[in-house]
Amino acid sequence: MTGRERHSPNAVCRLLLAVAAGVATFLLPGLLPGGGTDRWRLVIAVAVGCAALIVQELRSFAGRMGALEERVTDIDTAVELLSVGDRPVLRSREVARLARAHMDIRDQGSDVVQAFAETESARHTTLLEGLAAGRVECAGEAHDWLIGLTEGAAHAVCATSTSLDRDFWSSEPGERYLRAQRRAVRERGVEIRRLFVVDEESEVTEGLKRLCDDHRALGIDVRIAVVSALGPSARVAALHDVVVFDGALSYETAPDPRGVLVMTTLVARPGHVQERISRFRELWQAAAPAPDRWME
Repeated sequence: MTGRERHSPNAVCRLLLAVAAGVATFLLPGLLPGGGTDRWRLVIAVAVGCAALIVQELRSFAGRMGALEERVTDIDTAVELLSVGDRPVLRSREVARLARAHMDIRDQGSDVVQAFAETESARHTTLLEGLAAGRVECAGEAHDWLIGLTEGAAHAVCATSTSLDRDFWSSEPGERYLRAQRRAVRERGVEIRRLFVVDEESEVTEGLKRLCDDHRALGIDVRIAVVSALGPSARVAALHDVVVFDGALSYETAPDPRGVLVMTTLVARPGHVQERISRFRELWQAAAPAPDRWME
């Protein structure tokens, strides 16, 4: 036991309990008829006190061993993740950092910090498990997902934007999203195409035209699709807000009857993603005349 542990409140409490047990043992025979001599009572009291102290120390040692076993298990898990042969790990250094931070919080963090860390760990685990299974959902809008996927895109981003998210572009998350897209275009050469979808031609306002110009200035290829002017199949394709990253993952939002976005879904299943790409291509081709008609 270290010096700090000897003087810790728990150690002092254990010592006091042992002393109390010894004193009680010494006094108890005096309350009974024919109690033993003081010498034997003292010997027995010391023995009981020592035994009480040893039992408490053994319990404390067992607790420390349990915590050590948990740490060893965490380390073994991290080593397993970092030693998967030739299969690529997301970022082995980041996995090691995560395991180390988790153990540090367990050792040093307060109850509320530990509870929050566990909640966040569970949330991220659910995300990773969902991605491994090909589909994950969350309530509301997941702006961090959108920005994180943009920062990870290496080749192409294809996006549709309906009137439901028109206010998004002037919000703080919208500005961060556009900054991430600008970096993707300029630093990594990512091709980004965005299709603004409106129901009627009257919705192609000066504000929407300016928004298109702003996106073009960032290196984003922009078109406008008017649903009423599309063919039947293209109209079906225009029903959802969808962003496809690198032809491998689809980010989709779903509104309730009031038009409030209530669900965000990530889908990495190849068949589903290819269907979304096909819909986007159909819409994109149908909207090809739009720049000449509305955005001189």
